[in-house]
Amino acid sequence: MRASPPRLVSPTHFEIVVQNQKQLELMEINRPDLLRSIHNALSNDLVTFDIRINQGSSPRHTLSDSELLEKMRNEYPVLRHMIDDFKLRLS
Repeated sequence: MRASPPRLVSPTHFEIVVQNQKQLELMEINRPDLLRSIHNALSNDLVTFDIRINQGSSPRHTLSDSELLEKMRNEYPVLRHMIDDFKLRLS
């Protein structure tokens, strides 16, 4: 689940944005436990939250280790030389 900080709507009400229906379902299933933990941590039983699915652009693509390394090699020639000189590889 891609983390998105809750947005404060009012002093005791938050909005949480998730990326898809599955995340929404997981949040709804766990809502009672989440609220119990929040209420206990804040000593405030008035805190509530709504959950909605992000309708904006899709989240950025998360790069794999090899994709990230290749991107860094292209952006930083010094890194490319160091990797080549020391014959470094991902394990």
